[in-house]
Amino acid sequence: NKPKIGIIILQDSKEKAKEYVEKYFLQSKFSNKADFRMFYFPDAYIKRCIACTACPTVVGSDKKYRCIIHEKEDLFVQHHQELIDLDAMLICGYSPRNFTDVKSTYQAFMERTRYLRRSDYVYSNLLVAPLVFQEVGNRENLQSRIVTSNIRHHTIMHKPIIFDLHKDQFIDIDHSLESMENFISTASKLTAGRIIYASSL
Repeated sequence: NKPKIGIIILQDSKEKAKEYVEKYFLQSKFSNKADFRMFYFPDAYIKRCIACTACPTVVGSDKKYRCIIHEKEDLFVQHHQELIDLDAMLICGYSPRNFTDVKSTYQAFMERTRYLRRSDYVYSNLLVAPLVFQEVGNRENLQSRIVTSNIRHHTIMHKPIIFDLHKDQFIDIDHSLESMENFISTASKLTAGRIIYASSL
C-alpha cells in the first residue's frame, strides 16, 4: 500500500521543525501517499556509543536489539523495532542562523547507529534523504553532514529536500514540495521492488 516513511527529527529550535513536519507532511496531501511516522528526538536521552570491539554483542536476528547499551531510558533501547521497520527515512533538522535555542542529538544518534551498520547493514538499500528547514544565511550545511553519515550504511541517497526560510516565510516552497513528491514516488518503487525480490527467494 503506502510506503512507511520515518521522519526522524534530530535537531530543532522552539519546535519549528516539528511544526513544519506536521503541517507539510502529516496533515497535507502527502499523507494520502505515504504512511509518515514522525520521531521527535532533539532532546531524547542517547547514551554515547562506546565503540565495542564486538558489535553487535550477540549473533541473532536484526529485529532484536543487540547493542551492549541496555539502559531502559535510552532512545535505541526504546525505539529499535520502530526504527528498523521503515521503507524509507528522512533525517530532519532545523538549521537557524542563531543557535542559542537549538537542541540537537544528531551526533550522538549517528554514532549509535554503528550497531545497525555492524548488524549486517540493516539500512542497506533503504532510501534516505536529508530534510532540512534552514534559515537563509546559516552556515551549518546540515544536509551534507546527513548525507556523509548515511552513505556508510549503504543506503540509497536521495538529493536533499531543503526548505529555505527568511523571516519565518518559505522561499520557493513549490520546488521543495516537488522534491518531496519525487522522494515518495521513489520510495514506493523501491519498496515494491524489495517485496518482489523477497517473494522470489
